[in-house]
Amino acid sequence: MAWISVDQKLIGGKLRSLYKSIGCSQNEALGILVFLWLWGIDNAGMDGLIVSADRSDIADVLKPGLAPGLDAETVVESLIQNHWIDEVDGELYFHDWSEWRSYYNKYIKDKKSNAERQAKFKARKRQEAEENAENNVT
Repeated sequence: MAWISVDQKLIGGKLRSLYKSIGCSQNEALGILVFLWLWGIDNAGMDGLIVSADRSDIADVLKPGLAPGLDAETVVESLIQNHWIDEVDGELYFHDWSEWRSYYNKYIKDKKSNAERQAKFKARKRQEAEENAENNVT
């Protein structure tokens, strides 16, 4: 289950720069971003680091969904030049990753917290049952 936050703030100058540099429509650029972020849910860390991927790996991910005439390598370069992907010390990161994946991060955090709470509850109930069993034996 993947959740990506997409709101009206996305449609602005930064997106306009992206679709102009790619040579596609606004809607196509938006689709590229959403597809890439959905892929990123399983392929990037919480900090946005795209795990074990370089520019050509990202181009390979995007290539099948691109309209004819769009070059995947050009799209990746445009994503980097327009700061949708950041390159730091040779590694690629999704820019503002925590913002785009905020709902998913909250879901994961809540799921972990609930699992820990349930485990503590079950352990407490087991201990109470064991104590009751010991008290009934004596």
